[in-house]
Amino acid sequence: MIRAAVRVTLLTVFGGLLSACAARPTVMEPDVAALAAPLATGMTEIRDKAVDQPDVDQLFTAALTGLSALDHTLRFETNDDALIVRHGEMIIARTNRPQHQDIGEWVANIQTLIAAARRVSPALDTASSETLLQSLFNGIMPLLDRYSRYAGRDEAARNRTARNGFVGLGFDLQQAPLGALVRSTLKDGPADRAGMISGDIITHVDGVRLAGLPLAAILHRFDGAADTVTTLTVDRDGMSHAFAVRRALIIPETVAAETNDSVLYLKVKNFNVHTAAAMSGAISDAGPIRGIILDLRGDPGGLLDQAVAVADLFLDHGVIANLRGRDPAATQFYAATPGDIAPNIPIVLLVDGVSASAAEILAAALQENNRAIAVGTASVGKGTVQILVPLPNDGELALTWARVFTPNGTLLNERGILPDICTSSPPIGPPESAGAIIAATIRARAKAAVASPLLDVKTARSACRPEPRPAQAVDLEVARRWIADPSLRGALGPHLPTQFSATH
Repeated sequence: MIRAAVRVTLLTVFGGLLSACAARPTVMEPDVAALAAPLATGMTEIRDKAVDQPDVDQLFTAALTGLSALDHTLRFETNDDALIVRHGEMIIARTNRPQHQDIGEWVANIQTLIAAARRVSPALDTASSETLLQSLFNGIMPLLDRYSRYAGRDEAARNRTARNGFVGLGFDLQQAPLGALVRSTLKDGPADRAGMISGDIITHVDGVRLAGLPLAAILHRFDGAADTVTTLTVDRDGMSHAFAVRRALIIPETVAAETNDSVLYLKVKNFNVHTAAAMSGAISDAGPIRGIILDLRGDPGGLLDQAVAVADLFLDHGVIANLRGRDPAATQFYAATPGDIAPNIPIVLLVDGVSASAAEILAAALQENNRAIAVGTASVGKGTVQILVPLPNDGELALTWARVFTPNGTLLNERGILPDICTSSPPIGPPESAGAIIAATIRARAKAAVASPLLDVKTARSACRPEPRPAQAVDLEVARRWIADPSLRGALGPHLPTQFSATH
């Protein structure tokens, strides 16, 4: 049976009179036409790969609701037979309700409704395809889960830069009267290797004078493909110098290292394509050490494969993580390979109420394999993995397609990391000292050894409330004391702080 073509009814105003124009042709402007490919692609991926089976019809209905945020005088409605858009109480357009789960028909009908609504809505009429897509996905994504999200073209480009890097010259600039002032250079970056230093003033790029140019035009002069060379004329202390700088892939630094009293402190900002290599290099460069502190406080996560790779650096064997999803490709198993980069070196993980995702996967792998203890507060509890879906408009979907299970088989989502030594602020009174925190933990361990009840996740997390603690000195002090004192390591050795109900 061939379904009838979509019927559209438009109501227009001429000389103050309403005229009903059945099946009036609706012009499909480029911005509206451009919605089809990214919306259809995104919804197909959601239907096939979301961790929980979605209701496609419900998602498209929510997409229409998202459009209402652009113009509150518009109301998009659905019933068993039709999709309707109203301007106030006036029906602007009506289409047949698509067949069940028919993505193509839903997309076409939504385009038709938008094209009609733009005739009466200045907000929709001036909205770009990017704005329209953002509104549609803003309606869709909350129905999936907390962590699935849509990023438009510009945001997606920034996300890709953070994950994968960008081609550049490796310096930070600000505008100056003579051109561009170099505020800093990236260590071992192109400019640094060429001999440039902070304080240099770039006056010319390939012979083009920069003085007087707007900042955007100045920055544009530095653009170019990887492995190409640009000649920069620099004023340094009143003397002119020329530097040939070769553009290269710049990957944002995510690991900062510092050694103090033979303890290596590694601050992990997030996880990008270079994190595991940076971690390995920092450990190799540190020389003889007697302990490692991995600071994951404030770390929102990042790339799963990098969390797994960092865990594998410190594990000689054992499970790192299990993923389970509806799509067969989402079910994955990660195990450590032989070799520990820092054998017999004690490790402390610092976590807080912002540590999430990849940071939690790393922490769980080291904690549950008895390779490290965790100090701090309960973490976020984001135990899901998002697949990145590129869209035809150069935007992307981060779509939750798997749940994470820790080496012990516990669902990480909502539970998070529960520290071995909790430093959460007391409900009342001043913060406790490192010594008091350690003493209280030892007493609690002794009590738990006599009677260790099963705790549900909510109770366990409330006992060590998640807090943002990006730079609390007491966390570091507790970590350093644990590393320095073998008796503390014996009393508070790496093992889970409590038992948890198997249903969690």
